[in-house]
Formats: sequence, structure tokens, C-alpha cells
Amino acid sequence: MKRRRETNLIRVSNSGTRSKPRKIETARVNSKTLYFFAVGYGDYKDPAVSPLSYPQSDALAWCNFLTSQAQGMGYDRVVDLSGGCQHLNGQDLAALIADLPDIVTADDTAVGFLSGHGIRSDTGDFFCYPTRRSLASSVARR
Repeated sequence: MKRRRETNLIRVSNSGTRSKPRKIETARVNSKTLYFFAVGYGDYKDPAVSPLSYPQSDALAWCNFLTSQAQGMGYDRVVDLSGGCQHLNGQDLAALIADLPDIVTADDTAVGFLSGHGIRSDTGDFFCYPTRRSLASSVARR
């Protein structure tokens, strides 16, 4: 039987600004695994948003770093949830994050790395800038 534990999820921008903590539940088993996803978004449909050259290579570098160094940090296992740092669309990324509480246990660590443009909401939360549609249409869909 798995016991549940509550954990805080915090997003950190590249300038170091932190979002408000979001509580998630994790299942507890005896395992020490590092789960991570690393995704880079550089091409944007919105003409008002400039493309970025390096987000995918940044994500791949992070993926390679964690894969090569995690066992030296005390983890028994390293699992890349992004499938080799492939490009995940917004729906796939949302599904991956929604599944984290069922995958990650209280003994494990989960790390998410998103590279690309971001936006800050009026409440101080950070979001990835949508790549496939304009920001105006994304806000209208909420």
C-alpha cells in the first residue's frame, strides 16, 4: 500500500524569481529515483514574439547533465520523462505534469526544465509562452 505525501512544486524563472508554491501529492515507496523532463521552445507562431536559437540545445544540455551526473548525486535511477528531450506540445507537457503525482514517490525527486519565452500573470505565476498560437488567443481560451 502506498502512503501519500504532500509536496510543494515551485517554478523558478531564469532571473531567479519564484512562483507561489503549488501543493501536489506524491506516493511513497522505497526508491530513490530522479525523474526529469527538459523541453526547449524556440519557434513561435505569434509574429510579435521573436524566435529563440538555443532553447532546444539548452534542454538537451540539461538532459545530458542530469543523465551523466545524477548517480553521483545519490540516485539509484534516472528517468527522462521527456523522451530524450524531445519537443513536447502543450497538451503532452500538461499531461506529463498531471501524471507526476502517480509517478514520483516521496523518496524521489522530480525536476522540470523549460527553456523559451515566458510570461508572468497578474498573480505572479509564470507560464511558458504558447508556441502554436498567439498569446491573445491563448488568454481568450481560458
